Amino acid sequence: MLFKILTRSTIGRFSKDGGRDDAHSMDYLLERDNIIDRRISRFVAFYYVVEATNMTIKQVFPISERLWSMLSQGFLVLLACSMAFSIRYVLRRTHRAFFLVELVCVIFFVASFLMGHASAGLLLQQAFRTLCVNVPLAFHAASVRSKEILYDVMLKTSYVLILMLNLVFITNRQQAYYYSMSTSYALLVPTLVQASAFFEKRRAINLIFFLLAVSGMALYGARGPLVSVVAFFVFWYLASPRKLVYKFWVGLLGGLLALFLTLVWDQMLGTLLAFLQSRGIYSRTLHLLYTGSLLQTSGRDQLFDYYVALAKQKPLLGWGLFGGWINDASSPHNMLIELLMAFGVLGGGLLIIAAVAFMVRVFFIKDRGLKQLALIYAARNVGKFFFSGRFLSDDWLVFVALCICSMSRASLHTTYDERGIVSESATHNRINSVSLG
Repeated sequence: MLFKILTRSTIGRFSKDGGRDDAHSMDYLLERDNIIDRRISRFVAFYYVVEATNMTIKQVFPISERLWSMLSQGFLVLLACSMAFSIRYVLRRTHRAFFLVELVCVIFFVASFLMGHASAGLLLQQAFRTLCVNVPLAFHAASVRSKEILYDVMLKTSYVLILMLNLVFITNRQQAYYYSMSTSYALLVPTLVQASAFFEKRRAINLIFFLLAVSGMALYGARGPLVSVVAFFVFWYLASPRKLVYKFWVGLLGGLLALFLTLVWDQMLGTLLAFLQSRGIYSRTLHLLYTGSLLQTSGRDQLFDYYVALAKQKPLLGWGLFGGWINDASSPHNMLIELLMAFGVLGGGLLIIAAVAFMVRVFFIKDRGLKQLALIYAARNVGKFFFSGRFLSDDWLVFVALCICSMSRASLHTTYDERGIVSESATHNRINSVSLG
């Protein structure tokens, strides 16, 4: 409401003092909004750049592992300095919601500490990460009024991220049985951004960077990111505004291609593995796929059984945040189990229903830029439901924030048809939007 009042008063002042008409005043306000959106969006992109740079330096350069913690802290300070410049714009737009969410998180962390089921060190570490990094990142994404600006900034940044993270694979390719789960997951968001850009504009450069990233994941990364890539294709197909006839032919061709690959899969994959082996390259993911062990849980089934048994011991209220965890590395690796562990059957069950509802909500978003980002982050978080977990992680909170934006009157309602033409009502809705703060 405050934004609407300020908008009206500003327009009136321009018309009286400067003699400008309302159209020029609206253009000025829109340009001012766009400048702020770009500043906020740059922080979101900078977060991923800092994360990728930290990871690349540690795995490319011969730095002692004893210095890794110091390096991470240095990048955290750099991230905090960047946030100091952008958080003021975020708070102007979302201060009430921001402080409310922070307060709720503090209450849950304090309650979990008082319950005494979680390691104090783990709880403190996760509280700092959630309150000072993940929640602010989510509100940065939410406070960008034109999500197309955020999407455009993320697209430009994704080129650098893909090249940087693939450098990790290239420099370590001579190591026997080299494998990096963290690098492949860091590649996932920029990879999905490139896939989205290719589907939208059919540019060769986006396809090249997408294939470069996927190749790195398949050769040296984990299986989880590839599952998210497949999920993105499915989501995009279902959410596409194309006509039913177009979807039918795409689905038919996709089915025929899948059938063909099934018939020649063993021979094709065996030839590929033999070629890679002759070049001294071993791909854990492709080897698991060839031997039919792609679905093996890598010890996760034992963790699932352990944490399900713990959840049954406290079915009503649960164990609290991170309660009962063995350690940070041996987490439940399943968001559904995590929620039941933390909040019990009632609270956890409601949150699971909400999480599924957010996934479904993606297909009903009308705003173009918001829908592109929501599809990307929905696919990114598919693995969290079954083999990854972490409902307080950065990408999951960003996804939740984007879905909430789609249900808010403050979001833009820029619809688009089969040709990608944006509705003319977008400008009017931006001027008359209501601030989340």
